[in-house]
Amino acid sequence: MVSRIARIFRRNGEIEHVYARGMASDYIDDELESGTREKIRAHLEQCGPCHSFFNTLRATTRLLRTSESHDPPPSFDERLRAKLRDADGR
Repeated sequence: MVSRIARIFRRNGEIEHVYARGMASDYIDDELESGTREKIRAHLEQCGPCHSFFNTLRATTRLLRTSESHDPPPSFDERLRAKLRDADGR
């Protein structure tokens, strides 16, 4: 995680979009150090596309957590394994 955090900052302290978005889950789950979290928050205040991305991820996560879970049908495992075998060429 440390190397990932170190890569998100440019020399001038600005956050790269791709790295900020890569940290989105950790940010939303409040799993970042306060300095990193603050830099991402500052980036989100200035970057509309990243702000929208984070809001969409937050809403999706919330929706998935509140949705009912369903077990797949018994044939799902068998069909999945067959597709994986076909894709692998075995």
